[in-house]
Amino acid sequence: MSEGDEVSASFDYKTTGTYNSQGYGTVKFGTDLGQKLDKDNTKKLTTIQGADTRDIIEINLYDYGSNINDLYNSNNNYPGFQQDNGSINVGESFSKWAFNFGNNITADLAAGKANITNQGAAINATTNGANSPISGAMWTTLGRDGYPALSDGTSLGYLFSDGTYATKKNNQSINGLFQYNEDTGAYTFNSRENHAQFNAGSDTFTLYQQILTSNFMMYPFGNFLPFNDIVHLSAQTSTIDKAYLETIANSAQYKFNNGAGAEYGTLATQLKNFIGLMDNAHSDGWTGVDCMNEYFKAAGISRSFTNEETLVQNLYSIDYDEPTDFYFGMEMKMNFMQPKGGLTGKDGQQPMVFYFTGDDDVWVYIDGALFLDLSGIHRHVGGEIDFVNGVVKYYSLDVSTGDVSTTPDKTVNFSDLVSTGLNEKGTFADYSSHTFNFYYMERGSGSGVCRMNFNFPLLRKNTISVTKELSVDEQGKQNLLGNPDFRFQVLKENGTDLFIGGGVSYDILDTAGNKIGTGTTDKNGVFTLKANQTAVFSDISENAGKYFVRELLDPDAFGQYGTITVDGSTRTTNNDVTVGSDTFKGIDSPVKDVSDGSTAFHFNNQVTFNKLGSLSITKTLTEYTPARSASQFTFEVTLDGSPLPVGTSYTVGEETRAVTQEGIISLARGETAVISHIVAGSTFTVKETEDSAEGYTVTYTVDGKIQTGGSVSGVIKTGTSVSVSVNNSEQQGTSVTIPVQKVLNAPDGLQHTYTLHLEQVTSQTDSTPVDPAYTQELPLSITTEPVNGQFVIGYSQAATETSLAKFYYKITETKDPEDTTTQFDASVYVVEVTVSNSDGALSASVTNVWKVGNSVTEGTTAVVFTNGIIRYELPDTGGAGTTLYTAGGLLITTAAVFLLHSHAKRRKGDGKSS
Repeated sequence: MSEGDEVSASFDYKTTGTYNSQGYGTVKFGTDLGQKLDKDNTKKLTTIQGADTRDIIEINLYDYGSNINDLYNSNNNYPGFQQDNGSINVGESFSKWAFNFGNNITADLAAGKANITNQGAAINATTNGANSPISGAMWTTLGRDGYPALSDGTSLGYLFSDGTYATKKNNQSINGLFQYNEDTGAYTFNSRENHAQFNAGSDTFTLYQQILTSNFMMYPFGNFLPFNDIVHLSAQTSTIDKAYLETIANSAQYKFNNGAGAEYGTLATQLKNFIGLMDNAHSDGWTGVDCMNEYFKAAGISRSFTNEETLVQNLYSIDYDEPTDFYFGMEMKMNFMQPKGGLTGKDGQQPMVFYFTGDDDVWVYIDGALFLDLSGIHRHVGGEIDFVNGVVKYYSLDVSTGDVSTTPDKTVNFSDLVSTGLNEKGTFADYSSHTFNFYYMERGSGSGVCRMNFNFPLLRKNTISVTKELSVDEQGKQNLLGNPDFRFQVLKENGTDLFIGGGVSYDILDTAGNKIGTGTTDKNGVFTLKANQTAVFSDISENAGKYFVRELLDPDAFGQYGTITVDGSTRTTNNDVTVGSDTFKGIDSPVKDVSDGSTAFHFNNQVTFNKLGSLSITKTLTEYTPARSASQFTFEVTLDGSPLPVGTSYTVGEETRAVTQEGIISLARGETAVISHIVAGSTFTVKETEDSAEGYTVTYTVDGKIQTGGSVSGVIKTGTSVSVSVNNSEQQGTSVTIPVQKVLNAPDGLQHTYTLHLEQVTSQTDSTPVDPAYTQELPLSITTEPVNGQFVIGYSQAATETSLAKFYYKITETKDPEDTTTQFDASVYVVEVTVSNSDGALSASVTNVWKVGNSVTEGTTAVVFTNGIIRYELPDTGGAGTTLYTAGGLLITTAAVFLLHSHAKRRKGDGKSS
């Protein structure tokens, strides 16, 4: 090509001329118009909003200069950087390499080597045809200077620091690289789906819906090329045609003629030859898609493209005469918390993982230990860190798909990488905090893919996190009820001054690391958490000194705890800690120091199962409609503000029931529900539902004390049951009292409890129970003197529709078959009650009482049950007689005393009979 030849080139916007559809026109080569048109793809591109991660992820980019290979040249142990150096030759026919233009012009040409693979030590070797990472090349921890190091201790810090070999491109952490999914908690970037372009002025990435490649023919997929400009220095694949390639060839020749470098002349010649080959193969005209299909045919790959498919529309190719920057490094640092069970996400069910696929070296260090090692010059390989099961998986390239295999070819356990900080599953302990250092090095030309996906609960730098957890001392009994507030302070090392004072806000996280609320410390620096929550204090000043965290436990609830640990170590109790006017049991953590990082404290109180509290709820009726005597009454029950969960079990007598509607239990008159396994210190509320209480006056009693209001509340105590009685009185009704008396003949000085049973029957002579059944039980305790009691029966308007109604009740004593010392009263009483209804005004009275069918004399206590204690007497033998004596609560005769005395003498061993 010489001056005066006509080629297709693009005009400056200010130049007049004829344009084709892509903006290319015909000019004389060698003139000042031999430069490309300044394109602007803005209207074709779609940007995506990246997540704001600057406060939680530190990202730095390093661009490698032309002297990057100096160390390799002097010592082949160092990583080497290679390219083809413009040595390809198109020739006279298509071959696989006839399309290799994308790595011909690179940003750091002087750094290139024709081939450094396997010319040095392990870091420059390849495995499995460069389809797998190499192993054993790296030091297993971060080096002494805090950077990755080769296995012989040689630091690679020059790759990730601003200096002679690398230029740090950002002043602050780069923002916007990742997209964030609120449901899964995942941060993702995939160069195969989005181009990430670095903006130096703002230290941000711009994410595009479109993807960028160095060569649309050979590498029709997205590359990680943060320093290349998709907006002005690339072409949409669907618009590429012969005119475009002629323009690139012309521009390359122009740059060569003006001293840009020999590689530009080589590119111009190769493109001219390539265009000739395409003209011969497609005499009727051709497009960029035809170029792609020719390459895949030459490479023996059965894949064809069309101009309309999404990939072609979204794929942008860097202009071949523009340098492609394949020589750079990326550093990423973060702090994260291991969620409970390794599960995260909004639903707390997403397994926590870190997953990477891409080319060339990647190293991941957790707490300074090398966890993932994708060393070497390789193609697309992958690695996955599984935080649920404590394993690291390695994946090679699947050459049949051109993507990473889905089956790991190597698995490493966490326990093979670190010796401390793991739980019984071999993964990190729940709620533990960790540092994460990621290093990425792109060092080979042609293409470079980067894909990351991780869903860590991330912690900001300079943060203090405090997690509260409860466990139980018996396996299989993990269903604790209640979740009271637990109190903490952060104190300076001296134990008296506050490290975090009053009025300081903090975030509250759940077990999966999701933010669920905020809090503020009180005037004494006290903050509260519930079990399975984490408090995170941010913006802690660097070098602020040493400090520790103290848990403040309620003395009334302290007795339920056994072992108490902080960060896995058993702690002792600091008794009688006074905060304000309150006294607590104090548990102190070890002393720590933030030191420009994040610190975490994990408090775990083991609950002694048999010391948990319980709540009993009894349903009683003072006045009631007999028709409702069998009704179920419903109650709303909450613990620490949360309704009882569906499935919560409770007992009623010998029966076990379960909550079927959130927060609701159901009881009949006379039943008692016992809700067990409640953490002491939990606050309960009990309220009869409006539908259940309709027509009644409701009275609440807690441990024998009546409480007023529409509900009742209290605090669960250690190892005891709080008793709540909910009593209903019929509104607009009347009641009658049936007095009864219990008499005990020949009492033995002990207390006895007997139960009287009342049942409504059809009439005085017919003992058939009414339907629905109506009964009452009346327990009476007696020692010596007669004890009086009463049955109270209520009547409503609905039960007495007539002006005069009579009701009959049979009263008997319940015989306890296990009581062998009492002679029970077998009497049967029938009581007649007459209820008058005069213009809606009710009155009721006892109008008759029958005992075994006989009317009882009026004016005395009508219903009397007399019991006797069975006495043991010796027969009359003319001796001491049968005078009664009491020994140990048992009545015995004087003769029996004599016999006891005689037997006692024989037991002393005198050998004589009496």
